[in-house]
Amino acid sequence: MELLTDLSLYWQQYPSAIIVLVFAICYVIYYNLFVVKVPHLACKDEKFRRFLLEHCPAVTEKFKPTIWCFESRAQTIIGSFIKSSPKITYDSELVIMPDGGQIILDWYENENKDCRILNVSLNS
Repeated sequence: MELLTDLSLYWQQYPSAIIVLVFAICYVIYYNLFVVKVPHLACKDEKFRRFLLEHCPAVTEKFKPTIWCFESRAQTIIGSFIKSSPKITYDSELVIMPDGGQIILDWYENENKDCRILNVSLNS
């Protein structure tokens, strides 16, 4: 009972705290209902689609972006201010396309060969 009395006194002293609490609860509910989603896999080739579903568990798991910055445009803007530079060594491969275009593929291989990161960059 003493806890309820203390809470009641706290809310009376800081009435804006209840507004912040309600906002925080609504924000977490919104995040869990509308932001956290399983990625949509758009793939025309059914064989490749099955391969991805069988070998890439991230395709079927819910994606949870950071709770404090989940909107993609905001991530781009904030990402330009917050820099992280992990030391990654990779091999680059230049692929000449039949139409004369060029694609550079950056390959990273770790020690146990379980993970490969493919970074494709398209330029005009």
